[in-house]
Amino acid sequence: MSEDASPDPIEFPIRAAVQPRQLFWNIIYAVLCGGLGLWGAYDYFIEIPQREADFARFNEAQQEMELLTAASESRPLSDAERDAFVAAEAITKEFSEPPVQPAAYDRAVQMWLYIVGCGVLGTPFFLWNLVVLPRLARRWCLEADGSLETPDGRIAADEMQELEMGRWMAKSIATVVTTDARRIVLDDYKFRGMDRIIGALAQRFEPGKWTLEAKQIPAPEVVADAPVDEDAAAEAAESVEAGSDAER
Repeated sequence: MSEDASPDPIEFPIRAAVQPRQLFWNIIYAVLCGGLGLWGAYDYFIEIPQREADFARFNEAQQEMELLTAASESRPLSDAERDAFVAAEAITKEFSEPPVQPAAYDRAVQMWLYIVGCGVLGTPFFLWNLVVLPRLARRWCLEADGSLETPDGRIAADEMQELEMGRWMAKSIATVVTTDARRIVLDDYKFRGMDRIIGALAQRFEPGKWTLEAKQIPAPEVVADAPVDEDAAAEAAESVEAGSDAER
């Protein structure tokens, strides 16, 4: 005789915490954005001005050499002109390749994409997440009376109309729909322990379909009738017929 398995008792309150991976990735992104911001600042304030100055010096020296070369074809150069030619030639030999003038958009890219986008906006955003996410996580709690504490306030048990689980298996997200049409997103990707909150709510709204860890309980398999042995069936039929003849 088999007995129905009763669900595991739920220990309340069920609280959430920030997922460790969220802290890890926010640290990585903060370091990455900070590095890109510093690189952009170096490029904007040092590298690009230096490239512009090198381009201007090289072009000026090259033009000086061309003018003095042209002058030497019609007259002898003075000592000062020869010295100027040697100085200009020395400048051009400082570069293994002729300097290339920075593109007109180089400064804008370094300023708005790297300095502002990554350094000024990106780095503080990810650092702020390291402070905010643990605080938000602590404000998620399912109480014994069925009410749900959220960062936006408390939702009583009778205010919850539905639990949408359509995105749970694919995205680790469930949604509580309240009687006044609010939609409260429960995100297990961000918050550890949210699966137990979702599992407890799922057991309330869909009994027997979900575990406390919000894992779907497979439906019982329907065992098909065993295949019929045709030879055995024929023998049984012959036996029945023989018995009927004997009775007659």
